[in-house]
Amino acid sequence: MKIYLSAGHNVRDEKGNGSKYGPYDEGAMAAELRNMIAANVKGVFVDEDTMPLSQVINDVNKKVGKVGLAIELHFNSVSDKNANGTEAVIANSASVISRNYAKKLAELTSKILETHNRGVKTEKQSGRSRLGFVRDTQCSAVILEICFLSNDYDMGQYCIKKQELAKKLAEYLKTL
Repeated sequence: MKIYLSAGHNVRDEKGNGSKYGPYDEGAMAAELRNMIAANVKGVFVDEDTMPLSQVINDVNKKVGKVGLAIELHFNSVSDKNANGTEAVIANSASVISRNYAKKLAELTSKILETHNRGVKTEKQSGRSRLGFVRDTQCSAVILEICFLSNDYDMGQYCIKKQELAKKLAEYLKTL
């Protein structure tokens, strides 16, 4: 199966550069994790650090087409320091296959990081009206919110376990 990994908010584009909290930068962290996973999965496609979201979507559609999986890595952040956990976001009209990928990715990530599994949410359930990555790609697509930058426990777990997380996510992707 063709797989595409994207680092959310990795470049300055029309949507901005993502969340920043203390020393943590969402775009830089997403790119680092993307590269760690991709280094362990032969043949995976990755976005380039200079690609705006619209170009990433075109690249996914060109390289993966209708059959495959596209994952965009993100880190959540809100003003409530108690918000925590992992979640996966899919299109409002996502297929059962997309939902199953999202469920597995959220379960695996939260298990490794020992964080709360917030589950799978559609765009609408996530409080966002439209997410191009999950809506405009032709293949199954998931936005994986690894954990909350704004939660000290989540970030402590991520910093300690990011190598293990990258390895286990790569192992999962190799089974597809």
